Amino acid sequence: MNQTTLSRNPGTNAGMLAELQEEAASPAGQRLVAPDQASAFCDALAETVDALIRVLDEESRLVRGAKLTDAAVLHAKKSALSAQYGGQLQVLKQNAGNMRDLTPDGVERLRSRHLALEEALQANMTVLATARTVSETLIRGIANDAASKRSGPTVYGADARSGSAQVSGSGAIRVNSAI
Repeated sequence: MNQTTLSRNPGTNAGMLAELQEEAASPAGQRLVAPDQASAFCDALAETVDALIRVLDEESRLVRGAKLTDAAVLHAKKSALSAQYGGQLQVLKQNAGNMRDLTPDGVERLRSRHLALEEALQANMTVLATARTVSETLIRGIANDAASKRSGPTVYGADARSGSAQVSGSGAIRVNSAI
């Protein structure tokens, strides 16, 4: 598994993404018949889980620090690791019947790594949901403020009723949703 980090250069990231996706595609259909083979597979799967946990933790840290552009750079690596994890889970499912016999320690190690991944995912989803809620609240507040400034003052007309004067040229608010 490639342990390098993604750069801000999209060309570099595309190459790394392709490399990680190749790694993700390679284990499909693999039959594990020897204890050392099963143990090596468990080690590789645990390494993938640990790498995914590191990326999720880093993304959470960056989002908490309001460094959304930096967090967005991690998306490609997170996607590739997720695909690799999914491919490895397919191999694990195909070999589920004999894995406990071949490497009981490896299976227990995978179980504990899976629990750690669930915790990291839950924490990451909570951080992302909080950031989304804060962003939506800010955007709504800005939109409401801009709309109230465009509507003009409330005045009474000649017949003592509220005027319905509209200020022309109410413009839209532009939001960059790529972040």
